[in-house]
Amino acid sequence: MNGTRNVNFDVYLDDFSNLFKNFKKLYFVNQSTTITLIMDDGSHKYLNVKTIPAGHCLGSVMFLFEINNQTILYTGDFRMNPENISAFGQLHKDNMPIKINTIYLDTTFQNESFDNFPRRKDSIRMLVNHIKQWVDGEPTNRIALHTSARYGYEFVFNEIYNILNMKTYVSDDKWALYSKLPSVKGITNHSEDTMIHLCEKRKWREFDHSKCLPEHRANQKYLNVIFSAMRHRSMDSENSPLDSRDGVIYVCFATHCSREELNFFVSYFTPDKVVGFRDQFIPKAGTKRCHVFEPTRTVKIRKFNNNNASNKIDPSIVNDLF
Repeated sequence: MNGTRNVNFDVYLDDFSNLFKNFKKLYFVNQSTTITLIMDDGSHKYLNVKTIPAGHCLGSVMFLFEINNQTILYTGDFRMNPENISAFGQLHKDNMPIKINTIYLDTTFQNESFDNFPRRKDSIRMLVNHIKQWVDGEPTNRIALHTSARYGYEFVFNEIYNILNMKTYVSDDKWALYSKLPSVKGITNHSEDTMIHLCEKRKWREFDHSKCLPEHRANQKYLNVIFSAMRHRSMDSENSPLDSRDGVIYVCFATHCSREELNFFVSYFTPDKVVGFRDQFIPKAGTKRCHVFEPTRTVKIRKFNNNNASNKIDPSIVNDLF
């Protein structure tokens, strides 16, 4: 978020127009925008841009570009569940996947060591049981959440709050942002109101939370919760998304697609070309191309009731991404 104080460029946001007052122009997720391009010879071309929720973090989007009968999808960092892909109207027409000529694909976890990731929702709901047991144990027990990125864990805070009715304390700089986002209900800036805090120290093994909390006391005992995807290699459906040892719980929490999810995404849309970033996309051996009625795994087909459905996304679908 550096450099956002004085801005004069266009920004795409979710429905939080009160977040930044100084942007030149705001565009909202799920809307289409047509941009006029002036060529060197003075002629005009028209670029249509659509923003689609990417499931990476709150407000993240994919960009769908349409120009000269060519369609290009830039995923950016994204996490898409195969079970929900058919619900995205902007990526479908007449209940079929749209034709995409080129996909620029986030290949962060295409290594075969990351073939599968659990749904984030499943990981957090299992974690909540451990949190409840810990905070119910002793009056001095506390929870410290450690994340591998500055943002992208808003769903974690909300799920803990929804299930345990307990908010997560965040520092002033995080509060300055989150307090402007009405969808992030699971956070507070009053440490005395909760037993959970977001620890921003990179060296969590120091077990010293005195700098994290204004109300820290020496007799408090912490359960440290570490969110990571890189640590959880070679997972399958039989593996637990949680690894607990010595007062630490390691949680598999991936904000990028697994290898299997990437292969499904590409085979679902069958683009003419795939450009991977940061690494070249390498299809999984044996992957077959499929369309909406012949998926490689079970997909719930969503049918759209009107001609405008391709421009709309049910807000509940965004939550289902997690």
